[in-house]
Amino acid sequence: MIPAFIADGLESEQAALEQAYARISQDMRHQYLCKVADYPIAARRFAEWPLAFQTLSPAQFAHLGRYLVPTQVKQHLPVYGSADTLFVEAMRALMQVSAVK
Repeated sequence: MIPAFIADGLESEQAALEQAYARISQDMRHQYLCKVADYPIAARRFAEWPLAFQTLSPAQFAHLGRYLVPTQVKQHLPVYGSADTLFVEAMRALMQVSAVK
């Protein structure tokens, strides 16, 4: 099995988030689960982002890496509050660490 690193942001009602996180943490496909942030928000910040999944070949993934470089993500994102900025910075750091491994 090829190791994969996934970063995800979840937004919903607190009870739904707790149920989803419990389900994800019990799924044997997910190892080394790490919650980076957990805080209430007044309104959804990523409501317009489509949820989709697609398996990529190594060549497709390499192309994607050239398309959106993790260290340059900040210039493509809208500006939110400081907590959201911290979340995005944490995701960028995780992506950089994963790329080095």
